[in-house]
Amino acid sequence: MEIPEDYIKDVEAEYSTAGHKKFLRYFEEVVNTKPFQEEISRLREKYKIPINGFTTSNRIYPPEDWVYRSSKERVRFNRELEKLCERNNLHYMDSSLLLEPYIFYNELDLKDVVYERGVFNLFHVSDLAEEAKEPFGKSFRDSDNLAYPVAVRISPYASLRDILDFVKKVYKRSILPMQEQYRIKGVRIGKSKKRKSSIKERNDFIYQNRHLPRKEIMRLIGDKFGENSVIDYAYIGKIISLEKMRRKEV
Repeated sequence: MEIPEDYIKDVEAEYSTAGHKKFLRYFEEVVNTKPFQEEISRLREKYKIPINGFTTSNRIYPPEDWVYRSSKERVRFNRELEKLCERNNLHYMDSSLLLEPYIFYNELDLKDVVYERGVFNLFHVSDLAEEAKEPFGKSFRDSDNLAYPVAVRISPYASLRDILDFVKKVYKRSILPMQEQYRIKGVRIGKSKKRKSSIKERNDFIYQNRHLPRKEIMRLIGDKFGENSVIDYAYIGKIISLEKMRRKEV
């Protein structure tokens, strides 16, 4: 089925926002933390998912080879996944779209995220009147309330200039204090710094090989990234320490 052009433009507009980019950076940092990785391993073991995911090329959710595909355990698995998202301040309905490929197939490609409106962002546009008539399930409401607890209701007669003027003038006095009530200590959404993809790839590579002698890591960096990318012993140690901290808690 062909995706309507207007829908594509809507998604592209949402994915071009700073809120979308901040969400993906935070999501990636959360997934790379040690506690989160331990939870993923626990879920795979408990629900009989291969430790490195299924290897079939036919990407179906849940996988056809999963023994719990059509059982009550699948419901329990979904509930545990929902709780995992809640503990990490992630919108379950959004994040599960990224987590399922990761848990089942060990794939986490944030450059090719699901093409869908109203997901992976720090903002969400809702038709509140329509939702009141046909309310979503409890999981949708709970996830929305967790991720977007502060709302600015907009009149159908407000212009773009009116909206921007309102937010600019009342943000510090009305919106920010409300946001601060819901902020959880330690959650770094919006604080995760953007890194060049080449530097990120290099640092991830160093961390993955941290058990090797520094001299061997230097050689591997040169082989993989070129001689101009080689760094000294001390800097390799610093990167390993920083990456350990980054993965410890987000």
